[in-house]
Amino acid sequence: MDPEAFLGEHPLFMSLEGEVLAHLLAHCRVLDFGPAHAIAREGSVANSCFVLLNGQARATRTRPNGAQDELARLGPGGVFGLVGFVDKGKRPCTFGAMSPCSVLCIQDSVLEVPARTPKAKQVLVLRELFALALQSQLRVANEYLVNRATALRAPDRSPSEWEAMTHGGWKAPVESKEEVED
Repeated sequence: MDPEAFLGEHPLFMSLEGEVLAHLLAHCRVLDFGPAHAIAREGSVANSCFVLLNGQARATRTRPNGAQDELARLGPGGVFGLVGFVDKGKRPCTFGAMSPCSVLCIQDSVLEVPARTPKAKQVLVLRELFALALQSQLRVANEYLVNRATALRAPDRSPSEWEAMTHGGWKAPVESKEEVED
């Protein structure tokens, strides 16, 4: 799969062109994963973020008792791993392949250029894109958690509405029939 062509069709990245797109692509590589393989693990240092090129993945978080909570499902176009990537922290959840999939791995070096250099403007554009994606994902997660905390179901949204709200690829988590335990 051609990453440049894929990003040219992606709702978050499609406005990038020229030097900014070239700078982004210079810090990317395509990785392939089999079903049930971890793409990135909870607690690890977040030195990259990802765009799901094909297949399906999911985000999970481990409870203190070891149980796993599914936070989201991702389809092609899903941008994930942004929290630790943006703040240079640890990953708050695990991202795992649900089927064979390919991801575009964006290295954190894409955001590391000295100020007042020609590439600094390119990095500012990319930081703004990543911040926009993170902001929209956090809004969706907040809406979901508020509704869950007030014992309401997650809002009935079509898959295309969820994807539009998160710039492509994110799907609402699948509600478990089991009671939530802390």
